[in-house]
Amino acid sequence: MTMDNGAISVQSSYSDDILPVHRHYKGQFEAQPARIYMDEEGRVWASYKAESDTSTMDEHHGRTLTWEIPHNITGPSLDNLIQRISPLLNRVYLGHSIEWDGSNLVGDLSDDALAASEAIEAEVSVLGEGDTLDVCSAEDWDSAGVLRDDVTAETTDEEIATLAAAEQQSAIEDRRVYLTGIGDYLTTLRDGMRDTEVAA
Repeated sequence: MTMDNGAISVQSSYSDDILPVHRHYKGQFEAQPARIYMDEEGRVWASYKAESDTSTMDEHHGRTLTWEIPHNITGPSLDNLIQRISPLLNRVYLGHSIEWDGSNLVGDLSDDALAASEAIEAEVSVLGEGDTLDVCSAEDWDSAGVLRDDVTAETTDEEIATLAAAEQQSAIEDRRVYLTGIGDYLTTLRDGMRDTEVAA
């Protein structure tokens, strides 16, 4: 869904996603950084960076502008943030020009656009704990093995999905923690119990 906000156009709504820009690759110590992006046409979107240490040519040359956001920002908070900064994004867009520097087409910001960009960074910096969720793997969350009591060898895939959703909701509401891999973790517990029964 595209939402027009004057000169800019926001490409999507994120309210239905718990953590829309969170991505943590297996084997990596940290989650991928996340950004709000605006291209030279005024299109605005948010996403994680697929490669932490690389930028596209449009980003490198300032044709696409980016602002860092918490990777664990919730969907509703991300939508609220984009709504709040839309007037600032408009100012950046209106003061963002693309010029030939002799080698490349590069982006340049007017003084007002630069001030608006800095104001966007300030808005991001005041995001609080209520705007984000801590992230924990289901295995680490269940270090005491409590969830093992809720799973048996006979637990069906449908029951696992229901249990996973309930545990996820409880963790978010009670502790503001998002559990990664909760469904896979419960399935592994169930399958391990089945293997034990077969071996016996």
